[in-house]
Amino acid sequence: IAMSDSLTGAMTRRGWMEAVETQIARCRRNGQPSSIVLLDVDHFKRINDTHGHAVGDQALIAFAETCRHGLRDPDILGRCGGEEFSVTLPNTNREGALTLAERLRQKVQALVVPLPDGQDLRFTVSIGIAAYEPSGPAQPPTIADLQQQADKALYQAKHRGRNRVCA
Repeated sequence: IAMSDSLTGAMTRRGWMEAVETQIARCRRNGQPSSIVLLDVDHFKRINDTHGHAVGDQALIAFAETCRHGLRDPDILGRCGGEEFSVTLPNTNREGALTLAERLRQKVQALVVPLPDGQDLRFTVSIGIAAYEPSGPAQPPTIADLQQQADKALYQAKHRGRNRVCA
């Protein structure tokens, strides 16, 4: 079973989920915060429909590379489907996750993908965050709970106009 996405080099959803479970369990044991970040390339269907799937693939490759350069060594990037990516941020509270996510948003907004016809492709990303804080509720959230919270935040970002971070 593949643990790495062949197009972008990010972990597959399955690999990412396994890594997240291990990291969050470690953070809980050590009383450290941990955050999950969901990223969705804005209007990706339009990129494929306008420029073709080969350009869409180039955009995803550039996006994943941009994200990797904006992350720390322990952070894990996964491609969870199509244009949807996830990042786990160990030892990172909500404020730290917001700071990192905003930095990623800005890097993606500044990204330029050269097109075969000499033009440039630019796009943006919407981001949702959920954080586990050890001082939080007695019953810590599950990975599914954190993903659901981050997904809600992601949809808030999209409904508020896209190209933004919500937590």
